[in-house]
Amino acid sequence: MTTLQKIAVVEDNPDNWMLLEALLEDRYQLFHYGTGRAALLGLPLDPPVVILLDISLPEMDGTQVLRRLRQDAALSTIPVIALTAHAMAGDREKFLNMGFDDYVSKPIVDEQILFAAIERLVPGAPATLTQKRDRIRRRYIARMTDKIGSLSRARADVAAGVASDESLKQIRDTAHNLRGSGASYGFPEITQAAARVEDAAPADLLDSIQDLLRVLNATVAASTV
Repeated sequence: MTTLQKIAVVEDNPDNWMLLEALLEDRYQLFHYGTGRAALLGLPLDPPVVILLDISLPEMDGTQVLRRLRQDAALSTIPVIALTAHAMAGDREKFLNMGFDDYVSKPIVDEQILFAAIERLVPGAPATLTQKRDRIRRRYIARMTDKIGSLSRARADVAAGVASDESLKQIRDTAHNLRGSGASYGFPEITQAAARVEDAAPADLLDSIQDLLRVLNATVAASTV
């Protein structure tokens, strides 16, 4: 039995991690770290052949994690691919100059770009995978029920005027995750509605939550037709 090559993914958004897992799990053994600190503790114990490193991480961002990796003799030669949303012209050159080995922008709407980046850096990497977008989208939609439930409960608290600071933070965090993952899975309308929640002024928060719930429910309903 062939031993799968190991790839480490450092990504704090569960939906983005699920997408990467779905794209790569057939051909690679994947390790997931939700924070940069967790990665720096775990990577020396089981070094991968390549690291996919999100730039926007809590506590310690991807550029700080990269600097720590390059200072560790055991990890310094492992190729690191930067993953970042809100791509801008010149970002690729910027991240390569920082010491990353390659750069892939999110949302990952064309998985061939990700596969090609890995194949360039990893000797003997398997051939490009077949596209699995339909199966991946169904996996994402299956997670909508939990998100709809938590947002519905939060909406009720906001409407009743009893939403705590913690529950408001949870609303914004959920919206932030959906904003980042909606486009990756092919649902730009989710990204747009989630952005309105994340950016909403307090007076507009209830309406924006209701709009996001409408979009999420419509997405789930359409998947069952």
